[in-house]
Amino acid sequence: MSIDYLLLCGVMWAQHASEDACEELIRALHSDDPDVALLANALLKGPQRVATA
Repeated sequence: MSIDYLLLCGVMWAQHASEDACEELIRALHSDDPDVALLANALLKGPQRVATA
């Protein structure tokens, strides 16, 4: 699975709640490529907010 495709799935999941995109991200979690799995994990978690004082 290419990184470009994974990023597109992340956008479709975050912006449009696409079930197909979510399924692809979940499938990517089990990739043999650790970079693909790490990116899929981050995209599924969504944006992380940092608390400021």
